[in-house]
Amino acid sequence: MAVVVEVHDRLLAADVRRVLGRMPGVSVVVKENSPGRSGPGTPLANGETLRRIIVGEPAAHLGRAKDESPTVVDMLQQGIWAVVPSETGSIERTLKEYVVQVGSGLCPLLSSAVSDPNGVEKIVSAMRARPAPRVQRGAKRSPLSDGETDILQRIANGDKNREIAHELGFELQTVKNKVTIVLTKTQARSRTHAVAVALANGWISQ
Repeated sequence: MAVVVEVHDRLLAADVRRVLGRMPGVSVVVKENSPGRSGPGTPLANGETLRRIIVGEPAAHLGRAKDESPTVVDMLQQGIWAVVPSETGSIERTLKEYVVQVGSGLCPLLSSAVSDPNGVEKIVSAMRARPAPRVQRGAKRSPLSDGETDILQRIANGDKNREIAHELGFELQTVKNKVTIVLTKTQARSRTHAVAVALANGWISQ
């Protein structure tokens, strides 16, 4: 797991680096005028998962206008686990604490949302407002190799990565890498979505 702290302002980034010091496992990324999207659970080259902490306005990090505030669901879908206000005092008080929490697998953004009396209702409403993922139908042939199809079929059967690795004689990390390739080739947002796409196109069986 990798915690990445994203800042858009170079002067503010200097404060962030000073506060974080040399905390292990933390990267400070300055993204001035180049907001990027990293989907939820985005795998890194070494198999780790990217969890984002953003400093400043969430809209700027998601490439939106200032008056177009993203919802909690929007941010979670982009792998954002915590938001730190850009005031220096807030950075001093909360940034280190958030880094530790996110590094431990906790999600300050979600914790804050559900503590709000209307937070859960807002999250549920935002999720209901989103259409179901589109399933591409009628593809002439599968983009997956035989090995990738086999892995996706096993996922459809309910097998976990560790079970697949044991059955096929692979290292666990090898299976994780292959699953990432499957998601990329099927343009799926999740394992479940990939299975739905493959079933709809007849690449795997029910």
